[in-house]
Amino acid sequence: MSSILARLPMSAADAGDADAERYLSCLSTALADGRIVGDEARELAELAGTAGFGSAQVAALNQRFLESMREAAFADDVLTTAELRSLRSAAAALGVQGYFDDLRPAESPAAPATTPRQRRCGNCREPGHYRSTCPSLFSTA
Repeated sequence: MSSILARLPMSAADAGDADAERYLSCLSTALADGRIVGDEARELAELAGTAGFGSAQVAALNQRFLESMREAAFADDVLTTAELRSLRSAAAALGVQGYFDDLRPAESPAAPATTPRQRRCGNCREPGHYRSTCPSLFSTA
């Protein structure tokens, strides 16, 4: 988990404000061991409450965090078994156990890929993009 978390951007500028940045930073720290326990959960809840985040906003921040982890894991275009385990642990800790079920680890780091893996969106689950660039989130309809 720590190897993926170390590759996450330190800024949450796209989160929109300082409260979201504090929440995401606390979430990153809490998930360093792959789970969220008592004091960590209370601190996250307190941060969210103080910021006035509703459950939908917290869920969106959590999803943004998971998508950042996905992008960090694929930064080298190879998803290892350990990285996938970390991703799934983080998703389970945030209450979305099946979030990364579309991912499969590379057969072997030394084995060349027969076909490039397409990225899958965490929002619409369509291949070819991540949630941060999902067309359905940015449609003006």
